[in-house]
Amino acid sequence: MDFAEFFTDHARGVAPLARRRGLLFLFDYRGPFVDVDADEDAMRAALERLSNAALDLLDDGFIFLSAQADWSDAGLADLAISIAGTGQRAGDQRLGEAIERLRLTERPREVDNPEGTRVAAGICPLTGSTVSFAANRSDGILLAFDMTAPASLLDAEPAPNAEGARAWLISETAGICQSLVRRLQRLGWATSTFASPQQALQQLSQMKPGMARPSLVVGVDSPQLTAESLQPLRDALAPCT
Repeated sequence: MDFAEFFTDHARGVAPLARRRGLLFLFDYRGPFVDVDADEDAMRAALERLSNAALDLLDDGFIFLSAQADWSDAGLADLAISIAGTGQRAGDQRLGEAIERLRLTERPREVDNPEGTRVAAGICPLTGSTVSFAANRSDGILLAFDMTAPASLLDAEPAPNAEGARAWLISETAGICQSLVRRLQRLGWATSTFASPQQALQQLSQMKPGMARPSLVVGVDSPQLTAESLQPLRDALAPCT
């Protein structure tokens, strides 16, 4: 199982569910590309179980899926997947029901933890992997899935490098491009973010001859940010952009 592609495919499924609940969606993958010897169907069902629980516990805000792979010469990969949510979270009763559904054991609140903190852990019944849960009233929720499995490195071409080419990202919602900015920067892009096509167009009009224009522009679709609203910016840029 190609772990990076498996995780990305899972994220593709969560994105429309988050959108229907009015949640902003982010995801990221870090680490080498590994072929993992694991039951793909069980892994998929395990992540769906956790993602659905996270979605049920968020009434607004962000949901952020991230995966980290670490590979050792012993032929093992440590895989860590986290599902974090910030914003208005469910009340204590719904949290307790989710912890029970996930078959986690809740730990007593430590003295130095803020009021309303909930911490639990257990074993995933589908994969035998470790599942952890944490929530508090100010930061939201976190579900973590950790497992170690036999794996081999995938033969992959070196990652492309944009060598400092400019990428402009446009979104009317602050923060929604965070994970994409990080991925682009890891691939060598120099990034700038804008709140509207008009703001980006104004920046373009103020640039002196010889200054690097964007080679890539990404707009996050929304009621105000549409293909039509991007057209004046499109017309002002080189055809190769």
